[in-house]
Amino acid sequence: MARIAADVARALGDQASAAKYDVLFGKITTDFNARFLGKDGVYREKPDEPFLQTAQILPLAFDLVPAAQRTAVAERLASDIMTKHDGHAWVGVIGASYVLPVLTATGHADLALTVATKTDEPGWGYWTDTLGFTALGESWPADTRSRNHHFFGAIVQWFYEDLAGLRPLAPGYARIDINPQMPPGLDAVKATYESVRGQIVSAWRKTADGVEVDVIVPPNARGRIHLPAAAEILETGSGTSMPAAGAPGVTQAATEAGRVIFDVGSGHYQFTLKGLAVPLGAGSGGGGTGMTTASARLRDFATRYTAAWCSHDPARVAGFFAPNGSLKVNDGQPAVGREAIADVARGFVTTFPDMLLLMDGISGTDERAVYRWTLVGTNSGPDGNGNKVRISGYEEWRFDATGLVLESRGHFDAEDYERQLEAQH
Repeated sequence: MARIAADVARALGDQASAAKYDVLFGKITTDFNARFLGKDGVYREKPDEPFLQTAQILPLAFDLVPAAQRTAVAERLASDIMTKHDGHAWVGVIGASYVLPVLTATGHADLALTVATKTDEPGWGYWTDTLGFTALGESWPADTRSRNHHFFGAIVQWFYEDLAGLRPLAPGYARIDINPQMPPGLDAVKATYESVRGQIVSAWRKTADGVEVDVIVPPNARGRIHLPAAAEILETGSGTSMPAAGAPGVTQAATEAGRVIFDVGSGHYQFTLKGLAVPLGAGSGGGGTGMTTASARLRDFATRYTAAWCSHDPARVAGFFAPNGSLKVNDGQPAVGREAIADVARGFVTTFPDMLLLMDGISGTDERAVYRWTLVGTNSGPDGNGNKVRISGYEEWRFDATGLVLESRGHFDAEDYERQLEAQH
């Protein structure tokens, strides 16, 4: 409530009240974590309680987890769902309300799809595909007392707000955020919403070499569209194929978290993306089973690791390493611990403010893997000379028992890198 009160005060222009409630939220967060967050990074009501998924989901949902620990808490939650519960969210109605958006927001959209489509108990797919329900149950078992309950209806909100990516940025959808998530196992999504300004459409479809995105922004509204970073992004809605940044009504606004963001006016826009920075993975049509295999877990981990580098957030990169993990680049001294690893990542994103990391491949097991990558960027950071750099390499990973990187040995052609970095125009 303190966070909601602060946001309401900001919307009303009452900055003093907003500041007061922000301070209150900070105090609540500190006290909450002191009481419930254990030294092992797990939220529990009592020290002897087992790991409970909902106990991790709610602090993540309400932004109570310390920023430095958010990735690790989300990783433990994902691991529990995948490895201990075979892709099921072991939750009641409260946890079910938040588990899908929490998984998606923390980089686990593919796992959220797995949870949503499991056809054995507990799960929505168990109701629809196995039991033949045409409405929502009151509880997961087949003998649920009521079969017309909206208790578990949050999955529909996830369809619209995450898979289609539709959210209002201003009252009455005067400004619309369109940020669709495209997890492996799902080939296409189309959502329409009849707003007070007219119909809003967000649709996407995976292709053999990329993805196509179709958006309609109604009259007297503006949209902000987030598209996966790609080597080529074309807009064809005008009838002429051209780079999206130069298309009528389209302005490239930013690049963040592996996504390119465009501001658009009202109209119908069609985007074609090729050469994706992070491969989306073609859907299997069935969904819901791949995340339980070692290869799928490894690909999921590498995909999210790539997105972390593209987010330009050093702490997010370091969150994929064990607390005592190490990162060694070529023949340099290893960076040991998350803070030191974050410093390495910070060096790259500072040198290349527009840095894009492309995942070229991943192979291995739950114990060891090789991650292949290509870095593309412009040396335009402090003292930069504007040189374009494209360098490929790989990391050899060794994992700990929790699935985080315990040791990474990185390799690339240092001479070629320096040559591109310092080349004279």
